[in-house]
Amino acid sequence: MFTRILGTVAVLLLAFAGDATPGLVDLSPDENGERIAVAKRGKVAYLPAKRVNIGSNRVNAGYCRYIRRAKNGDLFVMGPNLGNLVFRSTDGGHQWSSSPFIVKNLAFVAAFTILHDDTFVIAYMPSPLRAHREMWVARSTDYGRTWEAKRIEIQLTPFKRVMGWNADMIQLADGTILLTLDARMSDNGVHDENGELLPPYLRGAFLYIYRSRDGGWTWGDHSRIPGLGGEVHLLALPSGKLMAAVRKQRWHRTPGDPASVLELKKRYGYTPLVGGGIIEDGEDANRIKNVFVSESYDQGYTWVNEKQVSNFMQCPGDLTYTKEGALVCQYLHRYRGGPIADISIRARVSYDEGKTWEPEEYILSDGENYPGSIAAEDGGLITMCPHRGQIQAVHWRPLPKNKPKLDYRGGTGKVDGPVVDTMVVEKADIPVIGEDGSTRQLPVTRVNLLPPPRGASHSAIHYSRNSAAADRTRNGDIYCTGNLLGEIMLSSTDRGTTWKRNKLSIPGWGSFVAFKILRDNTFVVLFEPVGEPHRVLYLARSTDLGKTWRVLQAELGIAPYTNLVGRGHNLVELPDGTLLLALQLWGGQTDPDIHGKHGPVEATTFVLRSTDGGKSWHRRTELCGLAGQTRLLRLSSGKLLACVFKLKIGVANKLFLAESNDDGKTWIKERDVTGSLQPGGANLTQLDDGAVVLEYLYDTAPGQSPYSNWYYVEGTRAIISRDEGATWKKDVYVVSRQVPPGEAPTGQGAYLSDSVALENGRILTLCVNRASRGMRFQAVAWKPALP
Repeated sequence: MFTRILGTVAVLLLAFAGDATPGLVDLSPDENGERIAVAKRGKVAYLPAKRVNIGSNRVNAGYCRYIRRAKNGDLFVMGPNLGNLVFRSTDGGHQWSSSPFIVKNLAFVAAFTILHDDTFVIAYMPSPLRAHREMWVARSTDYGRTWEAKRIEIQLTPFKRVMGWNADMIQLADGTILLTLDARMSDNGVHDENGELLPPYLRGAFLYIYRSRDGGWTWGDHSRIPGLGGEVHLLALPSGKLMAAVRKQRWHRTPGDPASVLELKKRYGYTPLVGGGIIEDGEDANRIKNVFVSESYDQGYTWVNEKQVSNFMQCPGDLTYTKEGALVCQYLHRYRGGPIADISIRARVSYDEGKTWEPEEYILSDGENYPGSIAAEDGGLITMCPHRGQIQAVHWRPLPKNKPKLDYRGGTGKVDGPVVDTMVVEKADIPVIGEDGSTRQLPVTRVNLLPPPRGASHSAIHYSRNSAAADRTRNGDIYCTGNLLGEIMLSSTDRGTTWKRNKLSIPGWGSFVAFKILRDNTFVVLFEPVGEPHRVLYLARSTDLGKTWRVLQAELGIAPYTNLVGRGHNLVELPDGTLLLALQLWGGQTDPDIHGKHGPVEATTFVLRSTDGGKSWHRRTELCGLAGQTRLLRLSSGKLLACVFKLKIGVANKLFLAESNDDGKTWIKERDVTGSLQPGGANLTQLDDGAVVLEYLYDTAPGQSPYSNWYYVEGTRAIISRDEGATWKKDVYVVSRQVPPGEAPTGQGAYLSDSVALENGRILTLCVNRASRGMRFQAVAWKPALP
């Protein structure tokens, strides 16, 4: 729950240049020298600037470059991931040198300031960095050559974690030092240290200011900054007013939210077009991720007049007040590929101390870091920017209040609406990799199921909602739905050549679990409702091909377990109408703590049964003790196959198969089929000629990412079995790629979709594939080579 902000709260409707052609800005020098760009209403002009490399190429996200001034005018730069160097300029930022420093137990520089007496003070997080249990402070009285460090005692109750990711520290006129930190109950801020869901009022990252009145040795007298987020930067104005630039960020649901995550995000300026067309609206997606600026008249105890200054995914921010009276907020624009420019440091200006903000957006650099800035002696400012692989001191000056006329060019200032392209069947080839490493080509056809809106690079697929399922009606029509598509169901009446989008009007839809078309043409969708992650399962049934739905809460016989998760093609119908559903179960008094900070990655897989069309689920059986994402397939012989992707973050994961000859009552012949596949999740399809196709996400670097098992996924591949999964042919079919050849994967587009069997031994794979300059959700029709 948010703390009430004293005074008036206003959200500034932003007039951003967010509707121009990506790549419009060119920050290369012209005949007049170095320059920055200024954008307004989709058009761009240029202003002169000076760029100076400070001597570091440590450019990356997540690191702030703090710039401070000593009494003699010398400038100093410190920050995390700078190789333990202090950078110094003795001529106003035009030339730079560096010197090493050593501080006891330093892992991450959280904040840096220079006191009125030229004492250097840094706050930092110690090793081990991710423990988040301590904060330290170090002081230097010889310009950073030697340091004295100590752990500081700060009041955290009721919270358990303290974080200083790109915090800030300033000294007020009376000598008081302010340090911004954020506190949480756990690392993810949503579950407690035992994996249990926190009450709403304790979820998130809470913002605090701590005070020191003895030069940084002791800290107390803390106060809240309203809202949730982190990386608060402070600025004291000549008038005595204190300003705060807050990175507001929330990745969880709170009371009063609309059911649609996307609706809430749009209130803060989110548009899928800015991210190239991909939609981010999962339950753990950021609802808000912007810079808000507010002011305090009592040294930070209370805050008023909050205003949104940046658009969605433009954060964190840093504030500077120039000698000419301009308040400048600089921030990181985090979207790759536009609009206007790529990832870059940008800025906006206020001429009335933050009451209103001008519509122009300044583009200062081409690169990714957090900005730090300081007013220059000439009336402009110096911003520490990442630019084309170097950390630079960018000397620039915003437009004066009485703005001169500029030569704005490019762009129309209009936003193009969605366009529905004609669906063209594209003839193509896919590589087939033989056992000896040789490659041959196999002809396929591709159809874009979701043509991108005009101006977007990608299909409107839902980022990090990693599943979909497809099935066929009695007459052969194909339907597909799932988290990947959001509240949409795709349908095709011509074997996948053309597709129609249908609104999936299911009340309470939260997260997709399963989809199946029963033999009588009843559509069944199982889903987790909004606000009840992993605890409740709802059933939606439609008898009119998905036009209308009846919804009820399913009765679950999962005790003593309390939590569940499942997604994908994990629901099958037996000849007698019994439904089988594969779920992972965890929680409860008898279950070990397996939730952890990454979710139920090690929860055991069970197969549940329903004899009433999905209204109730009982008589669960354990699937050979396996734990992981599971897909089920009933073969024409009556045998059941299950593929289980055994997932554990940060390790090379394995893929298992198991089978059942008694309609899922018992499971046998557990076997590891990982081999050299490098899988990142898999599904199974049987063709009308009896062949079984195992499709899987190809992981280029198994176990390398400590955060996600699909971060290095390159695309969809497939292998074939001619004996119901007992053995597998060596040929590997490269059905899709999310990234161009030679480019490293980033996790975007790593979607495990589904397939349906077509006639004459053919298969239709619904997957994400790289096409043109973006990712497309496609239907790929192909036929495995004969044995």
